[in-house]
Amino acid sequence: MDDVTAGERAVIAELDRLRGAEDLELARRFAAGQGGEGEESEEGWLRGSRGLSHLTKEQLDAFHDDYLKLLAKYRHTPEDAAPGARPVHLRWFGIPAD
Repeated sequence: MDDVTAGERAVIAELDRLRGAEDLELARRFAAGQGGEGEESEEGWLRGSRGLSHLTKEQLDAFHDDYLKLLAKYRHTPEDAAPGARPVHLRWFGIPAD
């Protein structure tokens, strides 16, 4: 990112902040058992997982790459999605625990 201007860095930082706020709202809705739009229950649509592992930087990179491959495997547009498919938010991030 050495070729990014100060203005571009500010825009990137603001986009990251907005994405983070969206992720927090999604986590809040998940914890509350709501999918959105004021729904009280999503009748089996909510899924989540937490984990802790001891990884090297290279292993974390490999995990991330595998996650991206998994997303690509299941990525569908509205036009090629199966009947009954809904848009689903998917999030992954890895943060050192220490």
